[in-house]
Amino acid sequence: MKLDTRGWRHRSRFLLIGVAMGVPIAILVVAIDALTFGSEILERHNLLHTFGNVLLICIVLAGLLPLLVWRDTRPACTTQEDGARTFVPELLQRLPPDKRGELVSISACDHYVRVVTTRGHSMLLMRLRDAIGETNPLPGIQTHRSHWVALEAIQSLKCHRGRYQITTTANDTLAVSRTSLPRLRKAGLL
Repeated sequence: MKLDTRGWRHRSRFLLIGVAMGVPIAILVVAIDALTFGSEILERHNLLHTFGNVLLICIVLAGLLPLLVWRDTRPACTTQEDGARTFVPELLQRLPPDKRGELVSISACDHYVRVVTTRGHSMLLMRLRDAIGETNPLPGIQTHRSHWVALEAIQSLKCHRGRYQITTTANDTLAVSRTSLPRLRKAGLL
């Protein structure tokens, strides 16, 4: 289980969150204690003790927050009849069950991505970059700043009036940008 890949900068964020929420809570606890137990709580050593305990609890809770929202990012796997295991891209797990076919392409549409599979398409609220990151271990290529296509789903690559276009197995036509042409050459598609 890999929780922290960003080093100290990531941990210091939780320290700051813990202090930011701990100070107002500590003031509230001191006020309630003063009203309940009288003015002896306002002595210096009692104030430091209360503030220290509340800040420590808040910092620990802020540090435990990633553990509470952590989810397993390993791709799910399915076992086929011959006993071989195949890994399902995490992106497909986000789709409704009736749309979970083989991944064909992903296209950006405002704040959504249009995920096309062999069983249809679905819209997901996420960035294209994050969606592409969830396609592993499926080999694919980003053909444009708005499009990604699985290598197995490329039916044809044509040049029309100086612009390249890819046709997928879902009969969608996707634009190919000039900047992605070297990637297509490297993949052996040009």
